[in-house]
Amino acid sequence: MPAMLLTALARFAAATVVLGAVALIWGDALAQAWLPLCRAEIEAFDDIYGIDQLALSQQGADRVIRMDVHQARYFVLGGRTVVPHPLGRASSTTLVANLLLPATLLIASGLTWPARRAWGYLTRLPLLAAATLLLAALDVPLVLWAGIWGLHVEAFTPGSTSPVLVWVDMLQSGARIALPLVVGVLLGWACERCWPAPRLRRP
Repeated sequence: MPAMLLTALARFAAATVVLGAVALIWGDALAQAWLPLCRAEIEAFDDIYGIDQLALSQQGADRVIRMDVHQARYFVLGGRTVVPHPLGRASSTTLVANLLLPATLLIASGLTWPARRAWGYLTRLPLLAAATLLLAALDVPLVLWAGIWGLHVEAFTPGSTSPVLVWVDMLQSGARIALPLVVGVLLGWACERCWPAPRLRRP
């Protein structure tokens, strides 16, 4: 195996261990800080549901993000009008790890591509952080929303689907792992190719 590949794999493993430790120690705090953005995205995405609670919760041995909602307005689905019920409530959950693991993989893979100078890795971090927020926005909020919307689809139009439900199925079928790895490597390559670290001039 080429030495460069071994070095890249070692760098990826080291970054994953460090970032994994950060996620393990401060994962709840990071997820808690991100919840207001998650809530704002869901409320902007769809006004059918009113969010009663969006919080971290313990579900058996798992740490989860839990969303409790009520139906805020009527809507039409499958030719039928769905009217809100005063006592109607529903909840949806997803693992906190589904927020932290893609972020860990994206940043670690983004640091895997070799840089010409050691500090070149640091110059990638703002772009990797932005990409992490973008992927998070395309994952957990949509998964939580789809968990509720899927109940209505099953009840009123069984067998049908929608672009968001298809996307969520893809995430849960492996795209949540593959996508951050691919995006991270591509960003690392692009940063080094387009904005290489300048060479220091000798006096």
